[in-house]
Amino acid sequence: MIDIRERVFEVLENTHLMSLAVVDKDGPWVADVVFIYDKDFNIFWMSDPEARHSRAISNSFKAAGSITNSVKSKEPDFGLQFSGGGGASGCTV
Repeated sequence: MIDIRERVFEVLENTHLMSLAVVDKDGPWVADVVFIYDKDFNIFWMSDPEARHSRAISNSFKAAGSITNSVKSKEPDFGLQFSGGGGASGCTV
């Protein structure tokens, strides 16, 4: 049987870029951000507080994201999709 934690760490260990999705008064917005993670699956990124996605998270406390480990064009990809909430200092997913 596949250990899902092991598969999640496999994705996190093999890439560094995630697509972060938010919604603000002007509609949906996606920003690609470089991330790091910890052993408890917390995902961290640093962005300019005035960036559109940062302002949207500060105002709505909601975000979603996607991280995909894609290495070769003819091999299957494995990815993560998630949503969560937070504030100016970050999101909890």
